[in-house]
Amino acid sequence: MKKILAFLTVVLISLPSFSARGNPSSANRRTAVRYLQLAKQYAAEGRWAESDSQSRLGLQYDGSVADLWYMQAVARQALGGSRAEVLPLVTKSLDGKETDWVDYNKDNARVLCADILCSLLRPRDAIKLLDSKPMVYSADAEFIRIKSYYSLGDKDSLAKARSRVDTARKVYPDDVRFAELFYNFEYLKSFCAGGLSSDVKRIAGSFFACMGNYASVNDDVRLLSSLFTLSGDELVRSLKAFDSENHRSVLFATYGFLNGILDRDGALDYFYGYSDSSPVRLSVLEVFAAAVFGGEMDEGGETLRKEFFDYLNSFSGTILDDTNGDGTCDMTVVYKRGRALAISYDGNQDGVDDWVADCDFGVPVAIHVGESRLDVGYGTWPFVRSAVYDVSDKVGDGTKVKKLSFNLIADTLSWTPFDIVFDSVLKEAVGIDFFIPSIPKKRRAVSGTDLLLASTSYSLPSAERPDAYVTVTVLGGIPQSARYTVGGVDGRMYATARFEDGLPVMRLVDSDDDGLFETTEMFGHDSEKKGRFMSEADELQVVTNLFGTPAKGTGVYVKMIQVDWNGDTVPDFIEEYTEGLGKISTWDSDGDGKWDVRYVKRPESKDGVKKEDSLFHQPFSGDVVTVSSENGIPVNVSISSAENGKVLRKNVRIFGGLRDGFYWIGGKERDDIATGAVEIAVNRELGGVEQGVSKVIQLEDARYHAVRVGSMVFIEILPSDSGEK
Repeated sequence: MKKILAFLTVVLISLPSFSARGNPSSANRRTAVRYLQLAKQYAAEGRWAESDSQSRLGLQYDGSVADLWYMQAVARQALGGSRAEVLPLVTKSLDGKETDWVDYNKDNARVLCADILCSLLRPRDAIKLLDSKPMVYSADAEFIRIKSYYSLGDKDSLAKARSRVDTARKVYPDDVRFAELFYNFEYLKSFCAGGLSSDVKRIAGSFFACMGNYASVNDDVRLLSSLFTLSGDELVRSLKAFDSENHRSVLFATYGFLNGILDRDGALDYFYGYSDSSPVRLSVLEVFAAAVFGGEMDEGGETLRKEFFDYLNSFSGTILDDTNGDGTCDMTVVYKRGRALAISYDGNQDGVDDWVADCDFGVPVAIHVGESRLDVGYGTWPFVRSAVYDVSDKVGDGTKVKKLSFNLIADTLSWTPFDIVFDSVLKEAVGIDFFIPSIPKKRRAVSGTDLLLASTSYSLPSAERPDAYVTVTVLGGIPQSARYTVGGVDGRMYATARFEDGLPVMRLVDSDDDGLFETTEMFGHDSEKKGRFMSEADELQVVTNLFGTPAKGTGVYVKMIQVDWNGDTVPDFIEEYTEGLGKISTWDSDGDGKWDVRYVKRPESKDGVKKEDSLFHQPFSGDVVTVSSENGIPVNVSISSAENGKVLRKNVRIFGGLRDGFYWIGGKERDDIATGAVEIAVNRELGGVEQGVSKVIQLEDARYHAVRVGSMVFIEILPSDSGEK
């Protein structure tokens, strides 16, 4: 039972894979290299789509050319591809077991890969990749090392970051990236923390002195260089010069006020100029609020604080947050009327959102979880009302949309990947409950089991029929019943099933789509698989029919199938499955409740011989004919009759017919022409492929009893007098 429940909560998603290195011919290698040259040429011209296309074509000829994987990674990155998309490509280029380099130096790929690893919150891996022999040393490599050490954030790593940035500014004096990296990290780590160490002051002073050497400097960095280095009148003059030269930075609203260049009203107007039109970091907002409105103030200040309170209370804009303190904002919050409208979070910073939330006046109403392709809908937040997995299939160049949907009991499952809390800094400075998303330290992902236990039902696409769905009613996570439809969840029902203790017991099926449920399937459960009632392929099909998707190890098997084609409530066909992969099939063609033809497949024998019995009643006498076969060849025929309360059995001969699979019991036509004509006529009268057929056939002045079982047809010559045996 646990295996069945586990199956119900798992959705398997195929992952992309790359072709392994083969043994390409020299001609294929030459062709691949030609495509590489074209890809490089397009890249040099900035024609990235063409470069990507040529790289892919080259890889079709030879997937072991590392340069092509690298070129494709560079092109995809230039085309705006996410880090999640680019990383596997550049990683493949560095796989020395399956790829080798033709033209490029793989150090470029190491730098690209390290940069992505650092951004993906894997700074140790980035440093290890760059420092492995032969160590890569370049401006790009050193920039990534410093960023990685800053991201690690511990005392030793911070010291290494500062030491390396101090060296890099000397080795690469014209590279402004090191100054930007230094100020962006040190601003919150040390400047806003309440003090600068002597090392930080010294490095900042050196960068400040070099500002004129840079071709262009970010205005935020230009402002920070003054804040880190200058004080008193020198700082005031520098800030005034910054403003008069039309440099713009949201930080000026804070530090212009603190240094007397802007009054409180001017600081507010300056800040509004940014926050109304551009995303603002949460840390910047907090520093501004604390600086401008912290502490006691006069009546005019209180009036402006009330104005800022009202502004935040009706704020419509975007706030960015760096939730892990690595210097990169990983959360984006869009506000409307002072409350969150939409929230997106990219925790590992791979360029693909972990989740996106839609809110109604700050209250989450729906969350899309990207990695698991799950859409969660809320009733009363944080209680989940509905959940839908996207299990769509690729069909040719398009996608066939399929959904696995859970309908949940109200106020049962509480789950959210974030909390909504008020910002303590804004509360203290402005007195407002300004709500922001907060990522808890211990985050719990919602599981399929969670959803199943809280559901009243779930629906999922079925592979049993085209456009088929299964809807299972559950109680406490245990299946109770199921309905099977085509044309969507609310489409035409073609089957229904009943469960006991979570296990399938019976299913009624409309096999021929005539609106009548003529087929009854009854199930058993053999979790230890001691009985071997079905082959693995048959079990997969049974589970597919029941639950929509194949799964191994459930132990579910079909015990019996009954079919009532004519709707008289008497089964026309019954098939029972027995241990050892045996089965018994019976046909009742006259509706009297007694079998007319029976087929018995015996359990597998140790010697590997496939043993079968075909049984049928002789017309008029009712005697039972039993044909025993081994490996598909009849080896014995007996006729049983009842006489004076006893069963008498006699063996009779069997002869092979002129056509394959035809056998004559007791005797056959002596004339081969006549024999062939009878076999052709019999095949036509029995319907060619219909199974379990027993029929008396009149041909000119002779009568024959013909029976089809499996691939074999048995023929008896009947006496002219129907009352005779």
